[in-house]
Amino acid sequence: MEYIIENLTKREIDIMESSDIEWCPDDMSGDNTDIVVFNEKDRDKALHLIGRK
Repeated sequence: MEYIIENLTKREIDIMESSDIEWCPDDMSGDNTDIVVFNEKDRDKALHLIGRK
């Protein structure tokens, strides 16, 4: 199952790029980007890393 995390800022993308989480961009529009992570554990970890959980 895929999980979408919406509206990541450049700072949040930088955090994700330095993490060990497998992810890919989903929608890149303007200053914000949506990303896809591939399991619930990585979704929870990503949300914690970027301060949304």
